Amino acid sequence: IVIIEVDKLTRDAQHALRRTMEKYVSSCRIILCCNSTSRVIPAIRSRCLAIRLAAPTIDEINGVLQKVTNFEGIQLPIDLANRISEKSQRNLRRALLMLQTCATQK
Repeated sequence: IVIIEVDKLTRDAQHALRRTMEKYVSSCRIILCCNSTSRVIPAIRSRCLAIRLAAPTIDEINGVLQKVTNFEGIQLPIDLANRISEKSQRNLRRALLMLQTCATQK
């Protein structure tokens, strides 16, 4: 199970998540994603292995955008891909949302 933006859950929701994690610890693996570990309650942090990932480079984002557009059959000019990658501030999710916006406006 993958849960994204755990740091944006309310404290009550995080406490409920902790209880769920304890209940199913033996039968499933849960991957929690967040942007700020300081906004995750200590009870959850203490039950997790923290793995920090660096933000993707502009070139890596460009590569993902090219793969997505090739798969979807969308034409993406190199200059537009570069602009999206730079404007996304190394945030892959933001870059993909920007790409989706560009694709739907055509």
